[in-house]
Amino acid sequence: MYIQYMKNKRTYKNRRKKTHKKTHKRKNEKILKMKGGIFNADDSLSIMQSIEKMINTQGADLEVISYSSLSGFILKLDVPRNPKNTNLYHFNEKPVYSIIFKLALISETPLYNYYTNIYGKEYRKKKEKKQDYTKEYEIQNKIYLDTLNLNRINICPSVIDLNFLNRRSATKFINSLNAIIDDDDDDDDDDDKNEAVNIFNFLKDQLKADNIELGVITMEFVNYREYVLLNDRHLNDETYEKNCLYALAEIIVSIMIFKIINYDWHIGNIFGSIDLQKQPLLIDFGNSIDLINDKYDDVINTYDYLFHNQAPFELNIRAINNKLNAANNDDDDNDDVPTLEEGENIDISIPHYTNHDNYNNDFDEIKNISFLDFHNINESNKEELKTKLEKIIRFIAYMDYAKNCSKTQVILKYPQFIPLLDVLYGMGMWYDYEFPPNLSRSEIEAYIHQNYKLDKFNKTQFNILKFDWKMDERKFDFICSKIKKITKRENEPILNEKIKEISEYNHRNLASPYPKKNEKPQNSPLYPIPMASLNTPENENRRSNKTKPIKRSMDDLDLPDNTITKRNLIGN
Repeated sequence: MYIQYMKNKRTYKNRRKKTHKKTHKRKNEKILKMKGGIFNADDSLSIMQSIEKMINTQGADLEVISYSSLSGFILKLDVPRNPKNTNLYHFNEKPVYSIIFKLALISETPLYNYYTNIYGKEYRKKKEKKQDYTKEYEIQNKIYLDTLNLNRINICPSVIDLNFLNRRSATKFINSLNAIIDDDDDDDDDDDKNEAVNIFNFLKDQLKADNIELGVITMEFVNYREYVLLNDRHLNDETYEKNCLYALAEIIVSIMIFKIINYDWHIGNIFGSIDLQKQPLLIDFGNSIDLINDKYDDVINTYDYLFHNQAPFELNIRAINNKLNAANNDDDDNDDVPTLEEGENIDISIPHYTNHDNYNNDFDEIKNISFLDFHNINESNKEELKTKLEKIIRFIAYMDYAKNCSKTQVILKYPQFIPLLDVLYGMGMWYDYEFPPNLSRSEIEAYIHQNYKLDKFNKTQFNILKFDWKMDERKFDFICSKIKKITKRENEPILNEKIKEISEYNHRNLASPYPKKNEKPQNSPLYPIPMASLNTPENENRRSNKTKPIKRSMDDLDLPDNTITKRNLIGN
């Protein structure tokens, strides 16, 4: 009996050792084949290799989206809509045929250069630090997953990958993108192709310097045909207005939930829905401030100086055009008004404040406002909620403006997201020069300085106009409805842990989840099994017998106590 016991014990120990080794090997394997909600269906390729496959696809198309931001160049890659052209799949089973690249030069020293477009206009470009670029990737990934978990309405694109390429790898990558332009025979978009080549030449020239890398953030763009950048003139008025107001709701959600403010949320960084059937998408989180964890004393100092130097500010409706007209008028009454050229900024010298009570008071007023407050609006609480919303919008505008003034050390004419404020407060289209905004409503048009000396080199203190932040009822209701739509949990959340569980599960149990003959692979993320039943014995038998997944009733599932609808868990 004892001998048999020892044999069994040794067998058990050996089995444990083998199991341990196998598990240990798994931990060292690259088992997570999904990033930001995107699955890489070809187990033999890395995410970057799957991206390169799309770049080298016959018939691929490349488009310049934007190059006016402080550091990045944004491009869009499309491949023909055939499953064999992509290994990347969205978690909802849709193949990814379109991706966005954000390219930026990476350096540990904050150097600036000027990019000149094909029309001769210069854009100041900053080289990003690697840690800042990584932080941008992490912020966007978190916002994507967390808003997706709320009600499956993500407010930004999914991030697929982040890479830092040295000179050799970056040059190879740029040349592969350039080859798409060379193969394009379409003469209708020569300007766009020339701009792309111009960008590539600029990047390769900058990469010749020592210790410069190319940062590449890759994002998915599943429904690219349904979107257009909001600075595109082709949107009609209603579409433009509703996209702007919806984007404002998303920005408000980002500060209520994540305490994140992006001081570069202009309409060139927002994709709008063409037919209003989708939510707008915010892109480019490179200029974000984490209000809880980041240090930004310089911004707070500028904030206190600009908005609380003489409190309360007197409301003054003189807009920039009025001041320009007065400055160019020969009347003696205007002797004290300096000449200010169109577009000219005024240098500033900001004193240092030992405390930040004003900023702290403003932040305290808005930091505890919850999106849940906007789920049940009635006549008794509507005015209170309007006041809360107005305080949030004012705080975002002030921080946007203060950060950009602090960064450039000049008093700017307006915050970056002035076009959204134009729509919210009924001041007209920002680009509509034939019918300019009504000046009686345009106090925000540019925080105009009431008084300063003729010699702008004598540093003086400026008064910044305070805006009346009252919005009309219709726009308030629209924004609140979108806040509720984004945040009200009507679907079972797609938990990050569950997404990871599915990804690891499929990698362990499937030799090759890549679909064959345009069919979805069984028991994979592309043919989802109810999350609550991933590791049941029935699934193990089903997998070994290679049978099709069986639709199950709600009674068969081991579900938590919370209410979950059948549609949300069972594959259709």
